[in-house]
Amino acid sequence: MSVKIKAELVTARDLLPGELFSTAGPAYWDIAMDKGSVVECFYIRTRAHADLFPGANDTVYRITIERSEP
Repeated sequence: MSVKIKAELVTARDLLPGELFSTAGPAYWDIAMDKGSVVECFYIRTRAHADLFPGANDTVYRITIERSEP
């Protein structure tokens, strides 16, 4: 089994509680997956106000992790 990580540019206020996000975009995640390791931090959106971190109007990358069969 392998995984694929996708990064979609969104405004922070559009994230739903429980979604993963990162400040690193697709270029980072594509290279990290090719190397087989991930060292970048990503965060989980909580129910806290979006203006704490990051700012509500900041752009971040919604991270989606998908399972893929070989």
